Amino acid sequence: MRYTAVVFILLLSLGAAASAQRASIPEEGFTPMFNGQDLFGWHADPTVWSVEEGITVGRTQEERQEGTFLIFDRPISNFILRFDCRISAEGNSGLQFRSIELPDGAPWRLSGYQADIDGAAFYFGALYRFEEYRRGFISARGEFNAILPGGGINTVENFADGEQLKAAVKIGEWNSYEVIAVGPYIETRINGVAAARAVDLDTERPSGKILGFQCHAGTPMEVKIRNARIKEL
Repeated sequence: MRYTAVVFILLLSLGAAASAQRASIPEEGFTPMFNGQDLFGWHADPTVWSVEEGITVGRTQEERQEGTFLIFDRPISNFILRFDCRISAEGNSGLQFRSIELPDGAPWRLSGYQADIDGAAFYFGALYRFEEYRRGFISARGEFNAILPGGGINTVENFADGEQLKAAVKIGEWNSYEVIAVGPYIETRINGVAAARAVDLDTERPSGKILGFQCHAGTPMEVKIRNARIKEL
């Protein structure tokens, strides 16, 4: 019980510090991630990802057995990333980060953390650990959870009601999305509202420095990304 209380206080302090750091960083410190003309600086399946009228588009035309990612060429681990996104009603996407490319021979596939984007806003803003053929919640909307050594999940704080946070998502429209990854602390924000938070204390679990945007397996879908910009920390 004593150990739990100490961890709880430590995690709250880390969360508050990271949130304060995020709020203090000016917009002008960010670097654009796309040139608005092509996918220079990224690699992906060219039958899925393209640039249309300055907007990055991921579009699948038929049922798919595997997801595919638009992958950033430069490795990065600690960052604040901001972008606008719009997704079809049946769409399932996300920002993958601190990831590795799967070594099974299939290109453009990643394993690691994911900030979720979905057309129905069931999970929009939630944090996952997305791996081949499986995914696990880290924090749903409104949750601040800790990933413990060994991979267990403990609740630090329920800082908001998840269903009420769903109202921050503009279904079928453009949404601003922010992902913060600073040391062990991770946070998502939707249209300026904190959506999910986590602290990862599982230092034995492998993680990488790759990030990318996803087109999920399954139903044909479309996701659009614009104004993506990043600040490395």
